[in-house]
Amino acid sequence: MPVALIYLAVVAIWSTTPLAVKWSTDPHISFIEGVGIRMGAAALLTSLLLRLFAIPRRYDREAWRLYAAGALGFFGAMTQLYWAAQFVPSGLIALIFGLAPLFAGGLARLILGERVLNLPRVLALLVALAGLALIFRNEVRLDPGAAPAIATLVVATLFYAMSSVLVKKYQTRIHPLTQVSGSLWLSCIGFAAVWLLVDGQLPTAVNPRTLAAISYLALFGSVLGFMFYFQLLAQLPVATVALITLMTPPCALIIGWLAAGETLTARTLIGGGVVMLALAVYQFAAPRSPAQANNLANRR
Repeated sequence: MPVALIYLAVVAIWSTTPLAVKWSTDPHISFIEGVGIRMGAAALLTSLLLRLFAIPRRYDREAWRLYAAGALGFFGAMTQLYWAAQFVPSGLIALIFGLAPLFAGGLARLILGERVLNLPRVLALLVALAGLALIFRNEVRLDPGAAPAIATLVVATLFYAMSSVLVKKYQTRIHPLTQVSGSLWLSCIGFAAVWLLVDGQLPTAVNPRTLAAISYLALFGSVLGFMFYFQLLAQLPVATVALITLMTPPCALIIGWLAAGETLTARTLIGGGVVMLALAVYQFAAPRSPAQANNLANRR
């Protein structure tokens, strides 16, 4: 499958994921049950596919390190996201996760040694933070209880970005489905532990929309989405893959407005626009590599 089609598929899947996350919980099912059932079903599905297509598993040290890096995104980010999704609209979730390229860029500089920061990018980061502050102020004004949820989403985004960078750092020759399966099963240990701590009871009933959302997230959001995502990380630079989060927030805002009737206030739209503009500047203001600088000098 061409890389361009894989890229578009991830954009489409992740544009619909925030609303599906909100729809995957209801009064009869807790946030940890929603994410745990999703990831557990996805883990079972990946195991079935591995057996069906005779794709080998790996249990060596390099593979476990890669599984752990992926699990940081599955368990570390998703647990926080599902909790926060109870209190904020799906479009805002997508907007805050749009900050992932900024976090990924800084972490890639620290961990991978990639030369990603320059003056325009630093200024873009400051502008993005200003846009986030405007969103934060507006949402808290509308609902004081939104403050902890927004702060949790920022931390979840940091976990997600860290996972992306570590997956890139520890990437080895392994089938993407094997990688997704290993990370999912490792994450399920964490989900089970949190469920025992905060809930410990099975849901008594699940409405059809919730079940459909969990099924969609298990197949597309977890298995296909992350399999494609890991494949992109193996073939493209981290910053290029992170550009996906620049495309998904506007789409998620529109989907939430059309499908769920979510309110889009002027301040949230302005703040979101500022964040997206800053992220666009950040993406297109990448520092030149030494080779690119030399080629430019030779042309002159």
